[in-house]
Amino acid sequence: MFVARSGIGPLGFDDRMEVTLWCPPDDGGPGLCRLEKLGRTVRGWAEIEVRPGSGGRTRVVWREEIRSWLAPPLLDPS
Repeated sequence: MFVARSGIGPLGFDDRMEVTLWCPPDDGGPGLCRLEKLGRTVRGWAEIEVRPGSGGRTRVVWREEIRSWLAPPLLDPS
């Protein structure tokens, strides 16, 4: 488990997360990391996929689903 600090200026919160899947890239294939967000302010998950791109570059795809008690019900589908 680790904690990231999210915020702007003096307003922020601790974002507790746990790595639940770790698949490093191998033989030119993609790598994948899945994080479960366990904080009181933000809950949900994030997946970070890393794959080779063209010209020696790397392509990163970030997918995330979050819920927050701070969001109005209209913006939080949970």
